[in-house]
Amino acid sequence: MQIVDDRLALKALEGWRTPHWGGEVPAVTWLCHARLLRALMGSSTTGSLSGAAFEGALEAALSPPSDVLRVLDPRPYTADAARLMASHRISLLAAGMLAPAIRLGGWVHVHQRHFVGGWDAVVEGTGAEVRVFQESELRSGP
Repeated sequence: MQIVDDRLALKALEGWRTPHWGGEVPAVTWLCHARLLRALMGSSTTGSLSGAAFEGALEAALSPPSDVLRVLDPRPYTADAARLMASHRISLLAAGMLAPAIRLGGWVHVHQRHFVGGWDAVVEGTGAEVRVFQESELRSGP
């Protein structure tokens, strides 16, 4: 499983791919999906997500094509995420991404803005991995 944050979900919706995903369709957590929708629905200020939006991004994010991006159902991972938050003192954003990756031995692909150094310690020995993308990698493509 390839789990992505909101920034990489937006890139996936735009058609960007990385060889790290292989043939898998990336999955975005419910929380990251909600953050992406909030940014694309407009506000009085422009943030990094809304500033990176492409024409049609909101429509694509509201109902992502199943061959481009999946939205994870949080219910199977909620208890695991709560345990991670309690035992590792990490945010809900981090726990929501790490819990399914740990359970399924998957990857978390995250933009440098969201990464916190302690994530590697959380996944150590679990079979899950974290891959941090720099902004320059997203601009230049995979």
